[in-house]
Amino acid sequence: MTRNETSVISFVERYDTNRCVSPQVVRNIPPQIKMPRERQKGKNMFRYSTNSNIFLFITFLYLSIISPIFAITNYDHFPTSFDGDSLLNADNNFAHWNKSKIALSGKITRIERGYVDKPYFQILLLEQNPRKLHIWIASLITSEIRIGQEVRVLGYFSEVGKDTLAVKYNKDKYHVLGFCIANITKKGASYLPDAKDECFDWQDGKLPQQNESH
Repeated sequence: MTRNETSVISFVERYDTNRCVSPQVVRNIPPQIKMPRERQKGKNMFRYSTNSNIFLFITFLYLSIISPIFAITNYDHFPTSFDGDSLLNADNNFAHWNKSKIALSGKITRIERGYVDKPYFQILLLEQNPRKLHIWIASLITSEIRIGQEVRVLGYFSEVGKDTLAVKYNKDKYHVLGFCIANITKKGASYLPDAKDECFDWQDGKLPQQNESH
């Protein structure tokens, strides 16, 4: 870890009086996530950020922003790539799945307060799940949800690690860092601001490209 990266994490920890964001969550977000590096008038320009120092700082800023919301016009879209069978596989092959981008469907069974009142919630997977398996979602965005609602989540399968809030509720070693949440019940979706294009593509039925290693 570089001195600059340590400084950014230290800054996040000092800001922790309002539990803005867990340093462990920041470390676990893969560097492949699309983050803005420059803008042009009327158009967002995306590049992959490979500089961990810039990435950590931008991520911290993003998690402090109120998430935009858009209406779902066709909630039969939002395709999924992860189900109960996938979770069973991930239990036995965690290294392969760790930091992979996934989309999943579930029914909310439990909600806890996450960082900056962003929800940390558990879902019952709705597809290929005869064993009634659950998984926790660490929302990176503001999203109004209720127990019993059906949601679809686009995010990163990630190690819980030493995230003190997550381990308080989650007994598994993994959760999903959700950056786009489609509330099928309420017909609305919220997303990280500069993940808008990716989330709208997801609504249009396109699964985001997977990391090269998965």
